[in-house]
Amino acid sequence: MPDNDMRAVRLIADAMSHRLTRRDIITRGLALGLSFSTIGWVLAACGKGSSSSTATSQSGSSTSAASGSTAGSGSSSSSSTTTAASASGSPAAFSGAVSNAPTGGTPVNGGTFTIVFPGATADLDPQSAYDNQASCVFFGVYEMLIMLKGNSTFEYQPMLAKEWGPSSDGTEWTFTLFDNIKFHDGTVCDAAAVVKSFQRMLKMGLGPHDVIGRFVENPDTDITAPDAKTVKFKLKTANPIFEAAVASEYGPFIVSPDAVDKHKTDQDPWAHQWFVQNMVGTGPYIADQVNPQEQIVLKQFKDYYRGWDGNHFDQIIFRVVEDTATRQQLIVGGSVDALTNALTPKAVDELKQNKALQVIAYPSTNVNWSTLNAGDRLKDPDVRKGFCYAFPYDDVRNGVYKGLVTETNGPLTPTTRGYDKNVFIYKTDLDKAKQLISKQFKPGEKFSWMLASGDDGTKSVATLMQANLQQIGFDLDIREVERSAETNLAYGDSPPAQRPDIFGDWGWWPDYNDGYNEIYPNFYSKSAGSAGSNVGYYNNPRLDQILETVAPGVSDADYNKLLAEAQNIMTELDPPAIFWGTIQWYTIMNAKVRGFEWNPIYLNSYYFYNMYKVK
Repeated sequence: MPDNDMRAVRLIADAMSHRLTRRDIITRGLALGLSFSTIGWVLAACGKGSSSSTATSQSGSSTSAASGSTAGSGSSSSSSTTTAASASGSPAAFSGAVSNAPTGGTPVNGGTFTIVFPGATADLDPQSAYDNQASCVFFGVYEMLIMLKGNSTFEYQPMLAKEWGPSSDGTEWTFTLFDNIKFHDGTVCDAAAVVKSFQRMLKMGLGPHDVIGRFVENPDTDITAPDAKTVKFKLKTANPIFEAAVASEYGPFIVSPDAVDKHKTDQDPWAHQWFVQNMVGTGPYIADQVNPQEQIVLKQFKDYYRGWDGNHFDQIIFRVVEDTATRQQLIVGGSVDALTNALTPKAVDELKQNKALQVIAYPSTNVNWSTLNAGDRLKDPDVRKGFCYAFPYDDVRNGVYKGLVTETNGPLTPTTRGYDKNVFIYKTDLDKAKQLISKQFKPGEKFSWMLASGDDGTKSVATLMQANLQQIGFDLDIREVERSAETNLAYGDSPPAQRPDIFGDWGWWPDYNDGYNEIYPNFYSKSAGSAGSNVGYYNNPRLDQILETVAPGVSDADYNKLLAEAQNIMTELDPPAIFWGTIQWYTIMNAKVRGFEWNPIYLNSYYFYNMYKVK
């Protein structure tokens, strides 16, 4: 008999006496706080198990693809504590984090800070990876010109640049570097090196290239170094949001041009394949061990230009632990120091009472969704609307995530620039779902749903969706794959026919506080494959036209009007995904850790240089 046996027994009794459906059992089990595995045991005991509900092995295949996809965000448990956006479409202010963070203690210099990840990091090239877990590593090894300040999404502080600003007409931005900056390979990081790094990013044209590429016409002529300390960007048009883009945690990290030259090949002129497994930046920590499937170890870079006065960790360790229960045991037992959005909502609530830990919950710009493969069997918008109506919104928001996912629709949150407060919102309607899906598919049709292993919450979402589809005559084949395999498929060039019908556990937040930047990488037609994150090969010509109009910069009124139309296209008219809602994030840390600052855009990231422990 599983853990929590009396609750499981009561659920079995209810199921038998009241003839509960599979969906009812799942919903009640989640409400009782039972684990996903225990609910599975109850389903089996009630004779309501289904072969299609069990996860396959990590190497398993599906009806339409060999593996699944992962979100930039993965799954989260959350509820937004922010206020709604104003009618003008401006983002609302963020409220503070809720925390039981302790204070005081005597600072200790040195030691190790260990973070646990739920899966491997497939790509360590900072100008290719479009993955928040990879960015978490990058904040130790690499640096940008500037970064967001504290919890703000519109204030900035120095990183490599000590001064910066636009020209009087706003068409040129100038950044002045600090002195004595070195790369980990011993070479100098001057303005010429920064220019070469940005040129590499734009010319490779991988994942996050548009973060800067939307503003710059020609990287060879429009990014220059007038002297050793000065970097200039000439923009297509005046656009103040360029400053925000330069502070994005996706793409603008500066890599060593010397390392690129040493490891490039005729087939790989940017040494991308080498950088996938190797890191050479200017950050406070240098790579010591790199085994992405198990752990990554960073140690202090002794020539770091800011120096090592004060209190700092000696090394940073990233451990991969796929099992949710094991992650909880490690953080409670003190074997690891921190994790972000990697436990069940129930566990997070319980750990708030643990005085050995600090639980910090904070607002985000993150939306979670399930991507629909619009390039293959689900090309018909009506069919995709049907899946949106079939989704168990209330069960997911209140059952799985305990009210920590708030009701919104579309890819933007109320705190994201351009959010339309009147956006169309789906409600679960199985009659409509059946009617729309049946336009193309006969009863008994099986659809594939992929998700990354290691998260009970996303597995519960998949099972609830499976139960809803079974109720209207369709089957859902749920397949779990390793996170890195999901990431590789998502950002690879496999055609739609080799991808699942539904990428079940996707999600995103903008690289900087801009609705365009949230929509473009995920739903612009040319962002498919390795060119972005359009994993479902969605193609809507009008949406493309809107994004191309907004990209170089428009007035606030035009921006908000066009973004509202874009959100209506992606919800009511031609949905590319099933949008779950807005997510609140949390970080759980050892109570002795100090110096952590959450940020609604730098989600899952830590600025390690400012962190230390106390005794």
